[in-house]
Amino acid sequence: ILNGAGIIKFQIINYIFYAAISLPLKYALGVHYGAVAVTWVGAITYFVFLTIPTFYRGTSYLRKKEMEI
Repeated sequence: ILNGAGIIKFQIINYIFYAAISLPLKYALGVHYGAVAVTWVGAITYFVFLTIPTFYRGTSYLRKKEMEI
């Protein structure tokens, strides 16, 4: 989403945090609870580390650009 706005660094940092948190959690919970836990961990960490921050960053970027017009 933010690629078109030229804010790719923000997304790269968020993906690094996402991978650093989700991969160990997927492994640890996958061992104990199985494949269902891997799916849920992926969905929840994606939402927390990528969807929410991207939404807030995107809306603030759009508000900033709107003020410039």
